[in-house]
Amino acid sequence: MAPSPGLGIVPARRPAPQAEGRRPAGPLLWVHAPPEDMTGAIAEIVSLVEDDLPGLCTLVTGPASAQAGAMFAAHGVGGALIRPAPPEERAAATDFAYHWRPDLSVWFPSTLARQLLRAAARAGAGAVLIGTGIPPAWHARWRPVGQRAMVRRFDRVFAADTLGAAIFQTLGIARERITVSGRLSESGISPGCNEAERAAMAKALAHRPAWLAYGATPEEDALVCTAHAAALRLSHRLLLLLAPDDPARATALAKALRKAGWRVAQRSADDEIDEETQIYLADTEGEDGLWYRLAPVAFLAGTLAAQKGRDPFPAASLGAAVVHGPGTGDFAPRYRRLAAAGAAWQVRDAQGLAEALETLLAPERAAAMAHAAWQVTTEGAEAAQSVADYLIGELRARGAG
Repeated sequence: MAPSPGLGIVPARRPAPQAEGRRPAGPLLWVHAPPEDMTGAIAEIVSLVEDDLPGLCTLVTGPASAQAGAMFAAHGVGGALIRPAPPEERAAATDFAYHWRPDLSVWFPSTLARQLLRAAARAGAGAVLIGTGIPPAWHARWRPVGQRAMVRRFDRVFAADTLGAAIFQTLGIARERITVSGRLSESGISPGCNEAERAAMAKALAHRPAWLAYGATPEEDALVCTAHAAALRLSHRLLLLLAPDDPARATALAKALRKAGWRVAQRSADDEIDEETQIYLADTEGEDGLWYRLAPVAFLAGTLAAQKGRDPFPAASLGAAVVHGPGTGDFAPRYRRLAAAGAAWQVRDAQGLAEALETLLAPERAAAMAHAAWQVTTEGAEAAQSVADYLIGELRARGAG
């Protein structure tokens, strides 16, 4: 096993001119150029590793550094160092590797950089390959000798399936260095809730059908109410759980809704839900996990009129059928995954929202979407934990923790 560069074993070199800032003391994990559709999954893995090794610093390089930073921050890895990739030229790569002196590096087939990989190895870093998205050239019968030598630098390769493992073996990687982890994809992080509050609210609903409009902006209040009015014609006991984007405007909103003829109850005022309640203002902070658990259908507001984007995975991971507008923002890959699985429904206006509600009021349809959403948000959890466990063990062996 290579010595830990974080312990001062490798000789010092002049700092790389393109490297911004000093190298932090202690162990350092370097993730190079995670593909866009893998960034969330890798951020989740790093979060698991940092939970076990709180003194760890993570360096992320690549062309989509701004997006990577947002995704890592969303997973609680706010302290990650986000830097552009250095030029793929030997001197620059060598300076970069010796400036940062990573203990362990993580790579991907589609963005593999030969000079950087070599430089990291010379600097003493261990190397891990997340073997998803294998380039077609790697499947070819005849491969350049240099490609085989490059791939053999990896201490561990994680393959999505046995076919991927077989391809890496034909490239010359020993079977004992290959782990079939399963498909690596981003999992959902479920927000918690107070179980006593959940039970009390479920009792208050008294088996009434309900749907949630979460994070509604002032621009969306009217269209949410229009859709609710249309759905009430089919299900007169339907309850709207309306969580405004800013709880501070809830009292004024309640007044406006009552003036418009709605029968409204407000959580912050300790109002009770009765048979006459049509809209319940969920205007308390930090209870998103409660509302996602209570409502089988969740409209993620901020995605329609405001076009702000909202993470769909918390709702999906708790079994809610996800309805949203076109404004998916930084979370577009997650919405695409849900849509491909039949777990999300995109609408463009109040009429579209009303039509979605009318369809999803059928319990079997909402349940099918919710189950598909749950599968999407949990399928990558085991694979992520497998990779995280290896990284933790390797970093510990190199002096971390």
